[in-house]
Amino acid sequence: MKNIIVSYENNNGIVPYFAAAQQRKLSAALFSDKKLAHWRITLAIKLYEKGISWPYLSLLGDWFQELREIKGIVFTANRETKPVLDYLARKWPEISLHLYYLNNIENEITSVNEWQKYPCQIWTFDRKDSIQFGLRVIAQPICKENFKKMHALKIRQDIIFIGEDKKRLIDLLKLKKEWQAIGITTCFEITGTYPPNRTEGINYHYAQPVPYQKVIEKYSQSNCILEIVQKGQESSTMRPIEAGFLKKKLITNNLSIKKEPYYNSNNIFILNENNHDQIKDFLENKFDDSIDFENYEIENWLKNF
Repeated sequence: MKNIIVSYENNNGIVPYFAAAQQRKLSAALFSDKKLAHWRITLAIKLYEKGISWPYLSLLGDWFQELREIKGIVFTANRETKPVLDYLARKWPEISLHLYYLNNIENEITSVNEWQKYPCQIWTFDRKDSIQFGLRVIAQPICKENFKKMHALKIRQDIIFIGEDKKRLIDLLKLKKEWQAIGITTCFEITGTYPPNRTEGINYHYAQPVPYQKVIEKYSQSNCILEIVQKGQESSTMRPIEAGFLKKKLITNNLSIKKEPYYNSNNIFILNENNHDQIKDFLENKFDDSIDFENYEIENWLKNF
């Protein structure tokens, strides 16, 4: 008996991130077909709500046929998950159900109240949301397969950022210009974000979305990874965990990272308005590789549920 995580996102979302753990049957996509037309899912959900369940259930992935082997399921917080939560609560009450917010709730489509009717425990990675909404908190996981053979790649730049705009564009471009002016080499690949999370009033040519394995490869070719958290977010993204597994330094504007068990001032620089002149010295410090990140690997992470 085991726990698994089941996610529903598009091909540029979280599914590719967890795909490496599918071989270990620790993760699965909610639906069997990644290219499944959304209108079919929407129709199947509406039919389920009217008491016709088979169109929706027939769309679910292979994990749905292996419920006898499963002790608990962690679903990512998407409305498309609601019918299967309802079904499992009625037909498989022995399976513990969990819902996990991978983004801070302020920027999520689904509200916490939407899940009250389902017998599932709700989790978040964000401490602020945990306190505000009374949720359990757990850091985001990584999959060890994504990091194999990455340590021998040639270094191409000092600092790298890969991520969506999410109203961070102006701050990111300011940092890039500042660092380049003092001889720090950078790679910034900022991709677009759908309104209302896109920066307004600036004409910027966004980068194309980068496949997750390519992101890790680019991180591996850098000395340091940059994390700029969204407004209202008080816990780290996956970047500090990725940096730890890759033995890379991290620059972040997240003040609460000091509370994390992996925080080490040799490895993590907390950026504020008054300490930019210390960046070069930080980059020259030796990385402390004594920190253990194995608890964040998905197999160990799932044991928390």
